[in-house]
Amino acid sequence: MNVLGYLTVEQALADFAKLITWMKKSLNANSSPVIAFGGSYGGQLTAYLRMKYPHVVQGGIASSAPLFMDDSMCEVFDQSLNSVFSDQSPLCSELIRKSWIAINNLSGTDDGMKWLTSHWKLCDPLTSIENVTMLKSMLIDQTYILYTLGLMGMGNYPYPYPTTFLQDLPANPVKEFCLRITALRSPVNDEDVLSNLYEGVNMYNNNSGDTSCLDYTNVNGNYGGFSINDSNSFDFQSCTQLIDPSCDNGVGDFFEPEIWNYTQFMSTKLWGDAVAGQLGSILWWSRHFLCVKHSI
Repeated sequence: MNVLGYLTVEQALADFAKLITWMKKSLNANSSPVIAFGGSYGGQLTAYLRMKYPHVVQGGIASSAPLFMDDSMCEVFDQSLNSVFSDQSPLCSELIRKSWIAINNLSGTDDGMKWLTSHWKLCDPLTSIENVTMLKSMLIDQTYILYTLGLMGMGNYPYPYPTTFLQDLPANPVKEFCLRITALRSPVNDEDVLSNLYEGVNMYNNNSGDTSCLDYTNVNGNYGGFSINDSNSFDFQSCTQLIDPSCDNGVGDFFEPEIWNYTQFMSTKLWGDAVAGQLGSILWWSRHFLCVKHSI
């Protein structure tokens, strides 16, 4: 943690350039062309590497790289996410949208929180609004992860076979998620909505069947295959160079309405106010990067 100041895009690119140069020399392959590739943040680095060190890499394949996120409307990402689930089943998307209201309604009473604790097999009982907020945050994070697995738009994980890369998951996880939450009876009340949703949530958390309860509090530990150092590193970059504005209206997406407030966003971070921001649109040409040849 005491070297996070070196965690910049520029430093990562320089490290890659030095590594590639060393490897070519070590392998006696100085005349061999190098093609870079990556997905998500790795896709961004691929495109930037091709621009900054064109003499080191002769081509790049950037898969699902969010190159324009900092220069896009804040609702674009979650609207795309919604479309991934609704493409599998409109009912799937609608059930996720209804789940937030259902959680809010049930968490408004002690009996409702007891029902949710019991039926969702939560490791820690819901006893306060703070607990409920943590549970909802976990669901949002996991929906994001499922999106990356199925697209999908972060798209480095559209596997048609079982995987354990980030989590023990079945083939085509978004499709399976939607099948599970829509296969039960048509929901007529809040309990039905959340009973259906639990089947998908349990698939993500307990596909192996080895987990006895759902730990909604473990959001910074070994979560989704990432260590706390991974989480802190990404959190640092997300408020220094890789700021991706996000907002929701609950109509075009399936989340609760939320506005993008940069000041509030920064108040939740631990890294002070030293922010670069708008990396793609200023340092890396934004949409003008398309003029770079041999980048896909």
